[in-house]
Amino acid sequence: MAEDRNGINLAAEGWEQSSDNASPAYITNLLLSESDDLQADLDMVTNLEILSIDGKKLTSLPSKLYLFTNLKALDISHNSITSIPADIAVFSNMKQLLINKNNISQLPTEIGQLIMLEMLSLKGNQLTTLPETIARLKSLRVLKLDYNRIFVFPRAICLLPELIKLSLSGNSLQSLPMEISELKNLRQLSLNDNKLTFLPLQCFHLFDLEELRLCGNQLTSLSEKIEKLQELRILQLKNNQLQDLPKEISNCVRLQQLLLDGNQITYLPPNIGNLYYMTEFCASKNKLKSLPVGMSHVINLSILDISHNMIQQIPIELKNCSRVTTVNFSHNDLSQFPAALCLIAELQHLNLSGNHITEILADVCCMKNLESLDLSANKLTSFPIHICKLWNMTYLDLSKNRIRSIPGQISALINLQILYLPNNKFNTFSNNLCRLTNLHVLDISNNQIANLPWDILNLQEIVDLNLSNNHFDLFPIEICHLTGLNKLKISQLDGFKVSTLHI
Repeated sequence: MAEDRNGINLAAEGWEQSSDNASPAYITNLLLSESDDLQADLDMVTNLEILSIDGKKLTSLPSKLYLFTNLKALDISHNSITSIPADIAVFSNMKQLLINKNNISQLPTEIGQLIMLEMLSLKGNQLTTLPETIARLKSLRVLKLDYNRIFVFPRAICLLPELIKLSLSGNSLQSLPMEISELKNLRQLSLNDNKLTFLPLQCFHLFDLEELRLCGNQLTSLSEKIEKLQELRILQLKNNQLQDLPKEISNCVRLQQLLLDGNQITYLPPNIGNLYYMTEFCASKNKLKSLPVGMSHVINLSILDISHNMIQQIPIELKNCSRVTTVNFSHNDLSQFPAALCLIAELQHLNLSGNHITEILADVCCMKNLESLDLSANKLTSFPIHICKLWNMTYLDLSKNRIRSIPGQISALINLQILYLPNNKFNTFSNNLCRLTNLHVLDISNNQIANLPWDILNLQEIVDLNLSNNHFDLFPIEICHLTGLNKLKISQLDGFKVSTLHI
C-alpha cells in the first residue's frame, strides 16, 4: 500500500477517490459546511472510500465525518487537531489512516477497534505513548511514529505480527525492549535521532530485516551478531559514537548501502571486500588513517565518501572499483593525486579539496567521463594543464591554491559552466578565460586583478560573476555589457577610487 508525499494513494487497490458527482472539493465543502442535510448525498456518503481533508486548519474532526462509515483511507494530516475522539471506531473498514503533523498527545483506546487497519501514520505529533489496544491491530503492516515525544518504546507494538515497516525516528528512546524480536516480518526499522546507547541482541533476531536506520543516536559499538541479518541491504549509522566495526559485518553479503559518517572509527575490517553488492559506502568525519586493500573487491561500488579523515594514501588496488561514479576524499592528508582514480574511467564526480596535493598526474586525462572536479584548498602552484583534456567537465573548483596564470589549453573545456578561482595569485584576468563561452558562474575574487579585458564580452552566458576583493581602481565598465548577468559581486577592500559612475 503506497503513500505519496501529498497523502493517501490507494490507486493500486482500485479504489475511487470520489463518485462522479462528488469532487474532493465538493466533499470538503460538505463536511465543513453548517448545513446538516445530507439526504441528497446518501449515495456518495455510502460509497466513498477515500477522503483527504489535509491542511484545512481544523482543530477537531467535523461531526459529519462519522457518516462516511465505508471509508477505507482517511488523511487528516497538517491540521491543528488536538485529539481523536472515540467515534473513530465507526470506521471499521479503514485500512489506511494518516494523522501526520497535528497536536495530538494521546490516542483513544478505541483505535484498537480498527482491526482492518494496515497503515497508521502519526508523524509529527506530541504522543508520549500508545494505548495497549494498539496490539489488536493484527493487520497493521506500516506504523509511523516519527517526531513525537516517546521516551519508552511501546511494548504493544511488539504484538503486531504483520508489521513490515516501523518508524520511530525523532523521539527520545533510550532502549529497545527484548520483545522486539517478536516482529518476525519486520523489513524496515527506522530509529534515527533517538538516544539509544546499545541494541539488544534480540534486534539481531529480525531475520527478514532489510533496512536498519540508526543515525543520530549514542551507540558506542555494534555487535558481531549483525551478521545474523542476512537480508540487510541498508545500514545507516551516521552520527553515533562508534569506534570500530565488527569484522562480522562483512558477512552481511547483501548489504548495498553502509553509512558511517560522523563516528570515531579508526580502521575498517580488512574483509570489507566481501560486501560485493555494496553500491554506497560513506565514512566521512571519522578517524581513518588508511583504507584496507580489501575495499578494492567491492567492485559494484558507485559512491565512495571518506572525506574528513586522516588518510595519507589511497591503495592502487582501488582501480578495480571500476563502476565508481562519485568519490569524495576531501579534507584528508593526501600529498599526491591518487593514481588509482586515473584508472577509473566511469568516474563522474571527484572531490579532493582540503588536502596537500602539489601536482596533478598526467594520467588524469584518462577520466573522460569526469563532470565535476574540486581541487580547492590544496597546494597547487600552477594550473593543472592535464585536466584541460577532460572535455565533459562542467564544474571546476581551484580556489585557495597558489595559481598565477591560466593556460590557453583551458579553451578545450567547452562544456565548463561553473569555475571557481578565488584566493589564488592572479594579477591579471587572463584572456584565456574569455574563451569559456558556456560559463554560467565565474568566481575570481580575492586575487590581485586590476582590470578586465574587453574580451570578457565573449562570456555572454554568464549569470553569476564574483570579482570582489581585487585591485580595481575604477569600476570595470566592461561588465555592463554582460546582458545576462543577474548576480554581481565587486566590492573592494579599499572601495573604488571614484565618486560617480557614468554609464
